[in-house]
Amino acid sequence: MFGDRTVTFAAPRRALTLAALLALGTTSALAQSPAPAPAPAPASPAAPAANADAPKVAPEWFKLCGDDQRTKANVCAVQSFALAEAGNVVAEVRILEIKQGKETKRALEALIPVGFLVPPGVNLVIDQNKPVPGRYQVCFPNGCIIEAQINDEFIAGLKKGSDLTVFAANQQGNWVGAKVSLAGFTKVFDGAPADAKAYEEWRKKFEASQASVQQDLQAGLMKRAEEQRKKLQEQQGGGAAPANGGSGQPAPKPAN
Repeated sequence: MFGDRTVTFAAPRRALTLAALLALGTTSALAQSPAPAPAPAPASPAAPAANADAPKVAPEWFKLCGDDQRTKANVCAVQSFALAEAGNVVAEVRILEIKQGKETKRALEALIPVGFLVPPGVNLVIDQNKPVPGRYQVCFPNGCIIEAQINDEFIAGLKKGSDLTVFAANQQGNWVGAKVSLAGFTKVFDGAPADAKAYEEWRKKFEASQASVQQDLQAGLMKRAEEQRKKLQEQQGGGAAPANGGSGQPAPKPAN
């Protein structure tokens, strides 16, 4: 797993939504020509305060589709998330399918945490199958987008597999991964797009769940920091010698 690294769920939202994908003219690897630079994203409204009692919502696969007005292509994104043991999002994975006329192209994009080595790229592994290489496309302060070209064989592997793991190289050069469950992938991939309203309702619940998880993680970090601070104070207090040489008696007054 990616350890204590995490992806802030709300960022970067332009990179995570189908509307953003269409605004950018599909993806860099699939676009027939360079897309114009997108206009700055409007400021997102302030997120509601985290509800500590928010029910935990598990990731699901969702299929979202739309038409690219620039290229006249139909774009579908089948996406889900990878969670750490603590329940926080550590990766978002999206299978892209672009249909333009009789031609269909596919790619995989994922949002992963920052802090990994860029030159080695990433590896995508279905269960114990052969790794499929991917590369970094762009990084933001709180996440990097990676991309890999995939084919029908890879899609077939996703349908038959149990898990998809995104591997990245940490600062020590070791490969660590984030695992996405493939349960339900086939039904969603082969099925009709999700109802936009139903998806938005689920996403709001998932965001609330993630806010609660982040709140719990922050509370845990603060608790451990306080415990470490007290432990350090005790060590420093116990190791310091008394100013009077250790007799325990007040120091004698100097003679007049």
